[in-house]
Amino acid sequence: MIAPASAPERSLSRAFSWLDGVLCLTIVTLGFAVRWPQLWNIPVFTDEWDEINVSIAIIRNGARPLTNADAYYGALTSYLMAGFFALSGVSTESPRLFALVVGALQIVPAYLLALELARAAALRPREARLCAILASALLASSAAHITLNSHLAWANSTTP
Repeated sequence: MIAPASAPERSLSRAFSWLDGVLCLTIVTLGFAVRWPQLWNIPVFTDEWDEINVSIAIIRNGARPLTNADAYYGALTSYLMAGFFALSGVSTESPRLFALVVGALQIVPAYLLALELARAAALRPREARLCAILASALLASSAAHITLNSHLAWANSTTP
């Protein structure tokens, strides 16, 4: 006899439908479109180059750092950016494009978290989906998230 699915398995099986995928992809696309203008200009390039140089050292010199340019940041962002450089090439635009992609993709967990919290609050599926749409749309249109987390190639841009 097959045992019934546990609560986490049931939750995961109903957590994300094809409609949720379409809605989430639409909001991510809109978030990407909102983040694209002025990507190269606002804000001006700053000390983000210190952190970019760590990623360049990984890709060009084979460096294997345990921290970023500042010792209080881990090296995860440096390795992710180095992988992005391996795919896109090293240029002055690549770090900002990396920040744009990572920033826009942060909308997906916001959608999923809001959807799961709304379902845990025993809302109907339509209401839960509306909560997820609103939460992810707020992140997609947040000026602070657009300017700081989606334009600057800093390690703390990837923390959300």
